[in-house]
Amino acid sequence: MGFIGLKVPHETARLIEGLEYPGTPQGASSMHVTILYLGKDLPIETVAQAMIATCNVAAKIHPFICGVKDVASFPVNPDDGVPIILPVLSQTLHEFRAALINEFIVQKVPFSNKYPDYKPHISVAFVKDGSMDTYEAPLPSPLTWTASDVVIWGGNKNDELVSVVVPFSIRSVDRIAQRIASGC
Repeated sequence: MGFIGLKVPHETARLIEGLEYPGTPQGASSMHVTILYLGKDLPIETVAQAMIATCNVAAKIHPFICGVKDVASFPVNPDDGVPIILPVLSQTLHEFRAALINEFIVQKVPFSNKYPDYKPHISVAFVKDGSMDTYEAPLPSPLTWTASDVVIWGGNKNDELVSVVVPFSIRSVDRIAQRIASGC
């Protein structure tokens, strides 16, 4: 299985993990936001193509802010129960995903269109006992973090075969720092 996503920073994941949700929690170490699902049984050659296409897009984007303010759920999944999620708010994340899909199409890198309606989220728990259909609640306070890189997880056995971190461009930040250093 393979996908491209944002790893939720440790500090933010720990805050999210400390909140109360119904169901079985997923744990801070697995918290991420899927951007593009690549599919199951992913050959390493496809992972390599995905790395090149992702690098092309990431080089054109600057770090951006992501936020969460509510807890919600997706419809009942017969295999997993009710997924409890934190919807992720970020217009730049949607723009990055659109640019990534475009680059994958141009470079002829295969990817799955299993989830065509993009709803970025962090899965935090699953309710498997049939005790609920939906869930909605506000967080005690909104949380934000800066996304500064994207991760490609992939392989033909599971998503742990390869994991590659691709940083977003910080050239504009470098230019600002140079101007400050030169007194301009």
